[in-house]
Amino acid sequence: MKSLYMIRILKQILCIKKIVLLTIVCSVSAFFVGCSGTHDRVESLAKEHAELLEKGEIEDINQIIFGMSELQTEAEVGTVEKGILSTIFSHSTVIVKKVTKDAVKLEISAPDMSELFLYLNKAAIYNTELTEYVDTYVNKAKMRDSSVSVAYTVEGDEVIIDYCKEEFIDAITGGLFGAYKKAYIDKMEKYRSEIKKW
Repeated sequence: MKSLYMIRILKQILCIKKIVLLTIVCSVSAFFVGCSGTHDRVESLAKEHAELLEKGEIEDINQIIFGMSELQTEAEVGTVEKGILSTIFSHSTVIVKKVTKDAVKLEISAPDMSELFLYLNKAAIYNTELTEYVDTYVNKAKMRDSSVSVAYTVEGDEVIIDYCKEEFIDAITGGLFGAYKKAYIDKMEKYRSEIKKW
C-alpha cells in the first residue's frame, strides 16, 4: 500500500513537472513570437522608408525625417533646394541591414557631396544655374558608403524610427550636411576675425 501511494505521488510530481515545463516553453515561445512580430514590423517600415527616400520625393523625405510633409521654417525651402535634395536622394541607395532591439542598422550609398562647397566657392554660380550644376556634379561624383544606426521606439501598434539625427542626414546627403556645417562655421570664423580687426 505504501508503494502504491509512493507511485501515485511520483506520478503527480511528474505531471506537475510536465505542466511547469510546458508553461515555460509556451511562455518563451510567446515571447519570441511577440519579439519577432515587432522586429518584422520595424524591418518592414524601415524598408518602406528606404524605398521612399530613394525616390527623392521631397514631401516623403520631410515626412520620414522630420515628421511633417512640409518644413515649418521661417524661410520656405525653395525649389532650388528641393531640386538639389531630390537629385541626391534619387541617386542614393538605402539598405536595411539589421534590426536590433532598439535600432535599425542601415547601409547608405550616396553621391559624395562633401566637396561641393569647395567647387562652388571657385565658380560664380547663380541660383538658376545651381540645380544644373548639382545635377552634373552628382552624375560625376563617386559614391560614398556609410553605415548608420537609427533608434526606434514602439508605442502600442505604432513604430517610430528616428531619422532626424545628424549622422543619418549627413550619410543620406552624401556628406552635404557636414560640408555645409563646416562651410558655415568657416564663414562665421572669418566674419569674427574681420570684426576683431575693426
